[in-house]
Amino acid sequence: VQTCALPISAIVSEFPQARFVTIFRNPTTQYHSILGMRRTANRVWGALQWPGPEEPQLWLDVSRHQLQCYFRDRSLIPPENLIEVRYEDVASRQTEVLQAIHRHLRIPEPAQYPPVEPYTPNQYPEMDPALLTQIRSAYAELYDRGYYP
Repeated sequence: VQTCALPISAIVSEFPQARFVTIFRNPTTQYHSILGMRRTANRVWGALQWPGPEEPQLWLDVSRHQLQCYFRDRSLIPPENLIEVRYEDVASRQTEVLQAIHRHLRIPEPAQYPPVEPYTPNQYPEMDPALLTQIRSAYAELYDRGYYP
């Protein structure tokens, strides 16, 4: 039995006024990014031992499970204490999204937001159609709820 990595119930129980910003990322981009980072020489992924070859299905199963946990438990968070945004919106319209976050969560806004570099998304190779189908299945919660087409 897998447990949820982020026990929302425990956080809300301990900190009932906690405010949450949930950032979703395009599933295919996120998948490319996670596996791409594992393929680099960046040893941060393994403190004592470098992980073995990545198993795409393992990542997809973990992602599916975490999304299910999140959507099951997010109703425990009062709506005024939760805002959900897409990574692509944060990256491309940073100031606008930060303003929306501050306002929704009733957090004082800074006098000035930092300057923003133009957003240039990473480019990834075409994805195998079978893998794309697996990704769409694993991230069905995001697609079904309209976060991504």
